Amino acid sequence: MKKLIALTAVAAFMAGCSDDGNCNGSDDMHLISPALEMSVSTASGQSPLTGILTVAACNANSSIYYGNYVNNKLTPFDGYYHVKDGALYDGAINRRIMLPQVLTI
Repeated sequence: MKKLIALTAVAAFMAGCSDDGNCNGSDDMHLISPALEMSVSTASGQSPLTGILTVAACNANSSIYYGNYVNNKLTPFDGYYHVKDGALYDGAINRRIMLPQVLTI
């Protein structure tokens, strides 16, 4: 029953914006992608990250999930990046985190 309620909530969230021109602000919303720094703590210190980095945007100073803008619409989809030696891998397809400039994350 809990799974059904969760799936219904996700479906309602996604359908709520499906036919709106822009359900989150004006048409000229300025979205930015925050800078990312990636490393892994090891026994010998910091080491550059290699692998997949998943980023879930949260409200400032909390663990309340905010979301990510995809095609200028707020979505529940996290950002993800392919990383090699602590830098974004150039040849990979990434879903960048895009947020309104005025939002503090």
